[in-house]
Amino acid sequence: MTDQRIEPRLNVKALDGAMGAVVAGLDVDNIDSDLADELRQAWTNHHVLFFLQLNLSPAQQFRSPGYLAQARRNHRVRW
Repeated sequence: MTDQRIEPRLNVKALDGAMGAVVAGLDVDNIDSDLADELRQAWTNHHVLFFLQLNLSPAQQFRSPGYLAQARRNHRVRW
């Protein structure tokens, strides 16, 4: 049996400072569960992610947060 090492598909570069990283090469229309895991791991490791040259449609903007965490509906509280 041989171990297969899976290379990361994201290019994540840590910033010089306390936290944060730049993510390049993300295609939001082709995020599968493995790539979503890579995104979550990068977020866990760096706390803040910056996505360069990422032009999102309104539908993509709505869908994108779900890759990092469960989206929750914001309910208004009536006083």
